[in-house]
Amino acid sequence: MGDVKLAAPVGLYLGYLDWTHLLYGGLLGFILNGVVTIAVVVKKDRKNATEVAHGPSMLGSVLAISLLVQ
Repeated sequence: MGDVKLAAPVGLYLGYLDWTHLLYGGLLGFILNGVVTIAVVVKKDRKNATEVAHGPSMLGSVLAISLLVQ
């Protein structure tokens, strides 16, 4: 449940910057997590279910959005 606890401060920070930052940050977080999940599934055996944390993807999207979007 750490990802859920991290979502509130991430949303507050991106919302403080601007609505577009919030939108793009949320979307980029899901896209990054999808890419990471595909990489983990391809690397490991496809028969076994694996859990991938969403927190690092959220932090990466916050960093990217706050540096790149103006």
